[in-house]
Amino acid sequence: EEWFVATHFMDKHSLLFEERPKRESCTQETIDHLLQVIDSDFNACKEVA
Repeated sequence: EEWFVATHFMDKHSLLFEERPKRESCTQETIDHLLQVIDSDFNACKEVA
């Protein structure tokens, strides 16, 4: 279960960073916000697992 959570988390992370260059409108603030959302998602998943 932990492996799944970690993989899911890394997938989201890599998607975020792969998309970043394509979106010039994506400011650092937006990226920080998305990372916070991902982190809270990750923590929620860990609590469930």
